[in-house]
Amino acid sequence: MDDFWDDLLSSWWGKVLMGVILCVLAWATFAWFTNLETGAAEGRRRIVWWVVVLYYIGGKWTAAGVFGVLGLLFGLAGVLQLVSTKRK
Repeated sequence: MDDFWDDLLSSWWGKVLMGVILCVLAWATFAWFTNLETGAAEGRRRIVWWVVVLYYIGGKWTAAGVFGVLGLLFGLAGVLQLVSTKRK
């Protein structure tokens, strides 16, 4: 399993893929908190404690923003790695 993560995060396409996944997670987190705030989501929901801390600090924008920023950074790192390998 370690080889999988090493291969994934050392290749440009793996970084871009992780960036896309994190951006989708940011969108889903924002939509989930929006439903929670508007009352569209009923019942109890479990959530990871550090996402709750981010939500209490800055609201849904901060909770989703962390995933979005990480996604953009991963995607940018993948694109820069692709560009640098094409120049060689």
